Amino acid sequence: MIILINSINPPLPAVTVYGGKKIIFGTKLGAAPKAGGFILKELKILEKRGILKTEDIKKLAVLSGTGSFSGIRTGMAVGNALALSLKIPIVLLDVKEIGDLESAAKIIAKKPGKPMAAPVYDREPNITVSKRKSCPVEQP
Repeated sequence: MIILINSINPPLPAVTVYGGKKIIFGTKLGAAPKAGGFILKELKILEKRGILKTEDIKKLAVLSGTGSFSGIRTGMAVGNALALSLKIPIVLLDVKEIGDLESAAKIIAKKPGKPMAAPVYDREPNITVSKRKSCPVEQP
């Protein structure tokens, strides 16, 4: 089985489970700030229902590229944590590479996996230093 994790492209499911090149299960993402917890919760539910067994997962894929900085970072954190804990390879997929979910399975199957994946962003992160005045720290 292959798991595709998507925390950046809302039209696609957040979690897609492939058996071979066929989609077994797909579920949409809830609230974005809770994406990491949502993805893990969905995988646990699938395991309880007997749809998924962790020992059957052979490869993980995570979407990266065009999307929010936080969304990419969340998907990568969840994907890398799962890949490391399950000792399975992870593949990084650019959102622009996949046309539909069926073609994504073929692309994932062909790509060699790695122990960990680094995120790819389509622009510089838009994180800035807070403009609020910080509270002074008293020196002893």
